[in-house]
Amino acid sequence: MAMKPKDVRVPRATDTQLPLADLCPRGGAYRLELNLGKTVFLLMGLRSCPRLTLLYLFLFDYQHTFLPFIHTACPATQDRPANTPLQDWPGWRQWAEFLLMYFLLPHQLLAAFAWHWMSAHYWTAGIVIVHAALLSVLDVSFYWTLWTRGEMRTLPKRLWLHVLSVMLSSSPLVLLWPLVPLFIINIEIYTQLYIYPFITAALVKNTLQRTDAQQRP
Repeated sequence: MAMKPKDVRVPRATDTQLPLADLCPRGGAYRLELNLGKTVFLLMGLRSCPRLTLLYLFLFDYQHTFLPFIHTACPATQDRPANTPLQDWPGWRQWAEFLLMYFLLPHQLLAAFAWHWMSAHYWTAGIVIVHAALLSVLDVSFYWTLWTRGEMRTLPKRLWLHVLSVMLSSSPLVLLWPLVPLFIINIEIYTQLYIYPFITAALVKNTLQRTDAQQRP
């Protein structure tokens, strides 16, 4: 008796391939992506160094993470041929939209990705979108302050010091990663998702108050 072949499911770029997409509540329970290391890396990297993190994903994790990300954050236009697989190289319109946001407002790429999951993960996606907006305010305020003070020449040095600070602060977690208990990893993940938005909101408030005080006569 011939056996009926099993259905083979072909993965799509819109499937939940990114670890961030599995950090949201579904049916009252939380489930984490098996690759916890990449999850923590993305949460910390996209918050602290979004441009550098996205460049790293493009160079070293293009197929599994970057490609689904760009297809979700910058979806193809409606005139895309129906028989064109989403795993193909993104179109020039997608690249133009991505590069524009990459250089101007990189955190909004994360917001655009989270918006795609609003129907399934409403609260977590909403928090990610609000956090991305707050981070964009800090980013714009930083460059505006350098521009108004005439300190744009110090930008490479400042960026290098920032990247070095992030690497030093995260190096203990990287070095001790095989020894870190699972509950510590969970605490770090949920802290990045649900606690840091409040810290960023406080930083935005202080930054705006300081800017307003400097502009007063």
